[in-house]
Amino acid sequence: MTSKLLPTDQQNFVHLGIAVVDKIKLPMKDILKLYIKPIDLYNAISSCTVLLTGKYKLNVEQRKICFLSPTDIPDYCKFDVSLLYKLIQNLCPHLVPTQGWGKQPKATDVKIGDDIERLRQFRNDMLGHLESSSIPDAMFESRWTEIEDVMNRMDSYLSKQGFNAVNYEKELADIRKCNFGFEDMEKYKLMLEATLRILKEKEEFPSITLRRNATIMCGETAFFEADIEQTSMSTQN
Repeated sequence: MTSKLLPTDQQNFVHLGIAVVDKIKLPMKDILKLYIKPIDLYNAISSCTVLLTGKYKLNVEQRKICFLSPTDIPDYCKFDVSLLYKLIQNLCPHLVPTQGWGKQPKATDVKIGDDIERLRQFRNDMLGHLESSSIPDAMFESRWTEIEDVMNRMDSYLSKQGFNAVNYEKELADIRKCNFGFEDMEKYKLMLEATLRILKEKEEFPSITLRRNATIMCGETAFFEADIEQTSMSTQN
């Protein structure tokens, strides 16, 4: 490391940041590849009106890397969570989550579509910690265990389909072994901020407005209420 090691709560932020930026897209990439080979993606998109026209169409940057002419083969490794989610949602209808796309799965919902939905929501939850760049131990352990459980179920699912997937458990374990410094935190914070900015520009992230009681006397408790405006694009990011 080139900088002083971070305190535990910020180490937690970096660990989860790496998992969200670099790792949760791995099983999503493999699931897309299981059902739609890269060489077949152009034809699959060509047959999907939703991805080509209308409200939820692929944007210009997404088309550049995934909607390539048949002479070129797209590299799924270059796809981010937003693009992978959008392609799986619209090209793999048999994977629809129990509660539907964009809805919070229940604890008992463990279909592969439920876990795809959880991965997208893990990313969105992580974006909520950008301002503080810290995550308490109890929250970290809970979220990390959830991610491990999801990744393990996806590994098992892909193995049963005969797909030789990445060892997601090892990928996560390798992150936990590392200690990080300020430069590492800034790197992943910037990457997450860029993700949030893109989602907001495309109106794919909920708008949150906080209100508090107008007058607070010394010794009184401050109460906050939140208005969350879920945009129409929230299930397509």
